[in-house]
Amino acid sequence: MNYSPPLNSKSVTVAVVLLFVAAVLCFVMPGTFGSFGKIPSAVFELAGVAAGVAGIYLVIRYKFTRFTYSIVLRRTGGDEEAIRAWENETDVTNIPPSLLDFTVVKSQGKRPGTAECILCLDDLKKVVRFTGKKKLAEATKNEFGSSLLYDYTANMFPPIVTVLIMSEGEKTIAVAVECDEKMTGTLSAIASSDKYGKNG
Repeated sequence: MNYSPPLNSKSVTVAVVLLFVAAVLCFVMPGTFGSFGKIPSAVFELAGVAAGVAGIYLVIRYKFTRFTYSIVLRRTGGDEEAIRAWENETDVTNIPPSLLDFTVVKSQGKRPGTAECILCLDDLKKVVRFTGKKKLAEATKNEFGSSLLYDYTANMFPPIVTVLIMSEGEKTIAVAVECDEKMTGTLSAIASSDKYGKNG
C-alpha cells in the first residue's frame, strides 16, 4: 500500500515571493536611505541573506520535495511463509504487525528517492489526526508524552495531519505524515489490533 500526497504550492509561492522581495529591499535600503542614519548597512545585508536563504529552503522543501508513504513487508531474512502470506493477503490488517513496516521515502526532482524513515508497525500505539500543523508538537507532547516529533508532511499548511504515536524502547515518538483516509484507516486498524499479541 502506497500513498504520495499531492503538493499544494500556492502558499509556498506567496511566502517565497515575499521573502525574495524582502531580501531585495534589505540590499537596496541602506544605499537609498543611508541606513536611516543609525542602522549599520551590515544589519540589512544580513537580513537580506537570511530572507534569501529562507526562500530557497522553502522552495526546496515544499516545491521540489515529495514524500511517499508505504506499508510494506518487513525484511524477514527469507521467511517464505511470511512472503506467501503477504502475496496472498489482500487486507494488510490480517498480516501480523510484527511483519509490517511503515516507510517514508523522500525524493527531490528526478533523483531517486531515499528512505527517510522505517518504522516497525508492531510499535505503533495510536494513530491521531490533527487539523493542520498548529501546535502539533505541543499537543503530541501533552497528550501522548512524546518527546520527539518527526515531520514528514509534504505541504507547508496541510489541512489534515496524521500522527503515528510509536513506542521506541522506553520513549514515545510521534511521526507526522499526510496519509489519505484509506491508509490512515489501515494504520488505525493495525494500531488497535491485538489479534497477534501486538505490543503496546
